[in-house]
Amino acid sequence: RLKLLKEVSNPGTAELAQPSYFMNLITKKFTDAVYQREYGSLTDVAGTKEELLGLITTMQTSSGGRENIEAVNAAILALEQQRAQLEMNASPPIKTITADEPCYFVSHADGYEPQLNKDSIDSLTVDFINSVSDYGTEKAMSQGIIGKTIQGFEWYIAGVTDNSKNVFMSDDKVSVKFESVPNILQGTVNRIIATDNPKEHILVVACTDLIPELVRHRTENVEVIKEHIDGLKVPREAVRFRDITEITEDGNGNASEVVTTYRGAYVKFGEKISFKKMDVIFEAEDYVLTRADMRGDYVALYDEVVVGGTEINVDS
Repeated sequence: RLKLLKEVSNPGTAELAQPSYFMNLITKKFTDAVYQREYGSLTDVAGTKEELLGLITTMQTSSGGRENIEAVNAAILALEQQRAQLEMNASPPIKTITADEPCYFVSHADGYEPQLNKDSIDSLTVDFINSVSDYGTEKAMSQGIIGKTIQGFEWYIAGVTDNSKNVFMSDDKVSVKFESVPNILQGTVNRIIATDNPKEHILVVACTDLIPELVRHRTENVEVIKEHIDGLKVPREAVRFRDITEITEDGNGNASEVVTTYRGAYVKFGEKISFKKMDVIFEAEDYVLTRADMRGDYVALYDEVVVGGTEINVDS
């Protein structure tokens, strides 16, 4: 609790606190706690409860003004005095375990440690990845496991994705966004493992930024971002091709007609339908992105794009 109160009282925490963001995290943590209770993972419920309490306290403190901050500081002082008293009366440890080499100790384990390590990456399968649960702490505790040691900060994310269009390649620099934490971490595509299903690939990303919140999670939804592209999203079913006759001039001023096939979409203006061009900068399976800063006869922001229809009167 002392650590929690110190985090809450940090001026930076209060400065960055956004009620809507915290409400989303509080809702997710509450849902996690309900699931863990139904699943019978009481140890995980305790951890989630602490995280939930921290989020609620942070939101209340940041929105409650100076009085709340003073109350938190008073609670910190009382707890520090209590801790000092307990340390004076502390008994020697029952047993001391010495690590073979310098490392970090984490008081959280879920039993997957022998199966999920750097040496096992090449043997991962889609079925195994899909079977991994985020609620294995109870099993680890029953086996007498009290935690684990971590050597260094390099760690890996392995997930199943459709990379049939080679969106990701080895050594690509990517950003990784998690549901449980606000941080967007940077990583590198370590390898891509093909499977029997051409639509399923195992994407492995190496990261070096390890934060405490992630240590408690084995699985969660992750968004891997290769690059940011700004454009207008147009449904693929709205994309059309049209031959347009244009007048061009050569260096001597001689004009000639040229027919060019343009990709674009039909846009509705009142009762009229007109064809507008697109400068496509990205394509996905169900949509395309067209450049947003085009003018004139190109698709623009707020245009009402026609996805489908029959007997359309087209304004040429």
